[in-house]
Amino acid sequence: MMPVSPAKPGLEPCRPASVKASQSASTQAILSPSLTGQPDGRPLPPGQALALAAQALAQAAAALGAALHPGAFPAQNRSRPLPGWRLREAANEFLVAKARAGLSRAYLRQLRWTLAHFCAGRASLPLADLTPALVEEFVARPQWGHTTRKGLVTDLRTFFSWCQRRGWLDHNPALAVDKPRPLDRPPGIHTPEQVRLILATAHALDRDVMRLLAIQYFAGLRPAEAARLTEAEILPSGYIVVSAAKSKTRQRRLVQILPNLAAWLQAGGQLPVINLTRRFRRVRAAAGIPWPPDVTRHSFASYHLARWRSQDKTATELGHRSSAMLFAHYRELVTPEAAREFFRSGRQPLRHLIVVLDRDAFARKQGIKFYRSGQHVPDELEANVELLVCEGREQNPRTRIRIKDFVF
Repeated sequence: MMPVSPAKPGLEPCRPASVKASQSASTQAILSPSLTGQPDGRPLPPGQALALAAQALAQAAAALGAALHPGAFPAQNRSRPLPGWRLREAANEFLVAKARAGLSRAYLRQLRWTLAHFCAGRASLPLADLTPALVEEFVARPQWGHTTRKGLVTDLRTFFSWCQRRGWLDHNPALAVDKPRPLDRPPGIHTPEQVRLILATAHALDRDVMRLLAIQYFAGLRPAEAARLTEAEILPSGYIVVSAAKSKTRQRRLVQILPNLAAWLQAGGQLPVINLTRRFRRVRAAAGIPWPPDVTRHSFASYHLARWRSQDKTATELGHRSSAMLFAHYRELVTPEAAREFFRSGRQPLRHLIVVLDRDAFARKQGIKFYRSGQHVPDELEANVELLVCEGREQNPRTRIRIKDFVF
């Protein structure tokens, strides 16, 4: 016989003591003396004894099955939650089930974060004692922002709905809690000038980050999708393949490479970007541009819709099943002229002024020849290449860069 390996801690939930007790009691019911004879010792009639035995066996099998497979019986077959199940045990079961279902790591981290905070101070409460008032009190904490509160309600509704399907609850307390109303605040986007500035800065500092940002701006990929992208998924036929394993929605899609994106891709760089967070922060600090949440994707959606005026086409490029989310969360009102300018943001001759601290160290690392502010620049350089005009500062030896002015 093969040895049975012990269960890993934290993966298998503990069964409540009441379930074990019900399993033992139901097993003993089969051997009850009432099945072997009458109180005066006389044997029962064969038909009556057989009926009582069948009834006791059915009850024992049902109780044993509920103890071993509590999710096998629908909620409508039980009028009350399974006795003994508490919030902590149900949350652990839920997380294990979702992990086994193959959900993404990011989504599992989000669910674990929500349930960990919700269980704090409530872990030992029975599921039957959880009320909409408790859920509403948790969601309304002052430290949560508007977006966080909306996500908490969604996650808790998912959790309690799962408990209902397992038969542990006969209602979903989170359904009685309203989601926060959407704020009348447009999504943050970058102007065409800001896009050219950030890409030019990345071109000077880090071509890999430049390549990544160009794909996010002009193909509309989510930051996580673009970070997982490889060169093999950028097809010579003019499309980017977003595989199901790398997509948030777990659906494979093809995204068209527009002419301005093709121009930036020809400028160099390699994907994926190693040490992306550190390198991206360096480029963003150098550009000195505000960075709202998901700004690259919001910019693409807003300008793409204004440029081609097809909500279905824009939603398809974004990987949405319908255009409802596009209008609810992604679109900012922009003019057709700004949209045309955005998608003309290809590689072109430009000049900009960069303040470089420790100019010599930066020049050695980047291999760039600098011209001081006000110094005559040869016409052929100004017309054909990107030009970095340098002003040195001796008091700070660190290699830091900041865009001070930008002229096309």
